[in-house]
Amino acid sequence: MPGSNASNTTLQRGKIFYGINGTPLTVSNRNSLLNLETYTLNLADFNNGLITPNGQSITLTKTEYNENPVFYTNTYTVGSNKVGYLIYNGFFFKL
Repeated sequence: MPGSNASNTTLQRGKIFYGINGTPLTVSNRNSLLNLETYTLNLADFNNGLITPNGQSITLTKTEYNENPVFYTNTYTVGSNKVGYLIYNGFFFKL
């Protein structure tokens, strides 16, 4: 997201990370590792069905910010009808 901590790094969609702060990510430790205020993602490559650590890492600091969840809207005329089109980022529930 523009303006986020991650936007100032080389992190991109499709990058693979296998660990956080040098600890391999598992189902049992993911919540504790991802709830840190600052953490280092340990990156990997995916080749021939295998995830292989590549020695690269990206350090991130957790920051809360708000964005407009509506990416795009338009109204199209199809024949004699009007059709609305909406691209919405997601639905979030905050406790």
